[in-house]
Amino acid sequence: MHDEKERHVMDVYTAALIAGAAVSVIVIAVCSRYAARKRLRDFIRDQYGKKPEKRDLDLKLAGMYYAEAEHSDENGLVDDETWNDLDMEEVFWRINSACSFAGEQYLYAALRILSQDKERFAQYEQKIAFFEAEQEERAEIQYELHKIGKRPSFYYVPSFFNNADAFGMRHVWSYRIMQAVFLVSLLLCLILRTEWIFAAAGVVFLVNLAVYGTMKGKYDTQLEVIEGIYGLMRAAQKITDSRQGRFAQVSPELFRVAGELKHSEKKFVYLLGRKRTSASGDFMEMAAAYITGAFLLDFTVYNKIIREICAKMDTFIWLYELIGELDMLLCVASFRKSLPVFCVPGFHRELSVEMEDIYHPLIGHPVYNSVRLNKNTIITGSNASGKSTFIKAVAVNEILAQTIHTCTARSFMLPATYVKSSMAVKDNLMGGESYYIREIKSLKRTAFSVDGRLPVFCAIDEILRGTNTDERLAASAAILSYLQDKNCIVLVATHDLELLEMLRGSSYDYYYFSEQPEAEDVIFDYKIHREVNKNTNAIRLLEQIGFPEEVIGCANRFYEEIIVTKSQK
Repeated sequence: MHDEKERHVMDVYTAALIAGAAVSVIVIAVCSRYAARKRLRDFIRDQYGKKPEKRDLDLKLAGMYYAEAEHSDENGLVDDETWNDLDMEEVFWRINSACSFAGEQYLYAALRILSQDKERFAQYEQKIAFFEAEQEERAEIQYELHKIGKRPSFYYVPSFFNNADAFGMRHVWSYRIMQAVFLVSLLLCLILRTEWIFAAAGVVFLVNLAVYGTMKGKYDTQLEVIEGIYGLMRAAQKITDSRQGRFAQVSPELFRVAGELKHSEKKFVYLLGRKRTSASGDFMEMAAAYITGAFLLDFTVYNKIIREICAKMDTFIWLYELIGELDMLLCVASFRKSLPVFCVPGFHRELSVEMEDIYHPLIGHPVYNSVRLNKNTIITGSNASGKSTFIKAVAVNEILAQTIHTCTARSFMLPATYVKSSMAVKDNLMGGESYYIREIKSLKRTAFSVDGRLPVFCAIDEILRGTNTDERLAASAAILSYLQDKNCIVLVATHDLELLEMLRGSSYDYYYFSEQPEAEDVIFDYKIHREVNKNTNAIRLLEQIGFPEEVIGCANRFYEEIIVTKSQK
């Protein structure tokens, strides 16, 4: 009796321990989940308005939406050469604080497609103003966007939209027949209970299981992309479910598309839940997934989802674009907050660009410049004095003004333009093209784009430096003379002071950058000045870097001989 009582106490004690352990596990799991969410929310609030970290991402993935989209105006795109000349990949990373894959892809595409849509820009400003005024709401929207994720497979969603039919499983009728045969065999097992029925059911089970195992790899890969679409749907539902006030006024389209896809979301839940179960790594769950896989239900449900997406393709694409745009505008709002100075651009019809305190967005401690550039401008100056950086700053802001409606300046006025550049030209050894051939092809591309719908902003750095002096000057003068009367704004940098003499009487304005002479050093102020500065510093820079006096002396003698020879011509 005493032993029985002890056993009863031990059983109660053991049950209490097990219950306590179970409760502890649940409490720890809930607390851990809450702590993880709090860390993410704190991270989001802390990172807003700061320079984002560059992450390891293949830009081909970020560019897939841009690559898959149709473009009606080829001249309105920032082409690869201009993109590379202006280091726009680094500008992308400077702006990119996107929470989701769709935000990164939409930002990349936005930076490559110039727009003059005033209504779109007005909507951008409305949403950015909301983010600034409602900081808690903004942080919660970012939290929901973070939950979408950035898995590499998600970046193929734009490609999926363009090829959704190819993602469907072929001969789905055969899976339905195999399902029916298996169900009938199970039913006969329950009714007849004979050995040959059990054997036949076993064979059908193994055949179905083999088909499931064979097709599962392809199916899982495609399901990864669909999970990205489901993430967009869930984010839209979460963002709109609890927000009916001002956000509904600035983003009514998102509420509309979330409502249209609310019932579609339920069809995704079963299939993605099964995928997560089989991917959990738990042996029992994986075994259960394969056993139920013999019913081939996953494949038929998968095909229903593909048909659902195809039937509502326009709505799904609209969802992707709305979420991408929302995330992109959060990037823009954070980018603006991280800058020392920024402005919303102004547009006018004159062929001129007016800027106050402009600077390059990639420079941490910039020097500001203010100037009005009329139709055509040539900038001269010493080596390393800042003329190339200034040209890039103006060209980059021409792009930013017409893409994300933001400029790194106190004020920036421009006409709607295309943007073309000829700057960082390189040899193409594999293609058998010399530096000069590549250079004239680049200039031809720029010069031949000036007959389009809009004027072209042409940024040219060190025109035709790849050939001999006399022909370079003659060809450069001819190209710039040709461009001066075209529908374009030309901004060109050169070391050739002789070129200015050849263009005397043209419509070009002249500006320069220079250094401040010091006894032991060369100091640059990186400020733009009107007119022409004929001072040079190439030999002095050799001396500053530490070349031997013998080299410096020889260079000076050769330079004096060149000057004398020129004066005698």
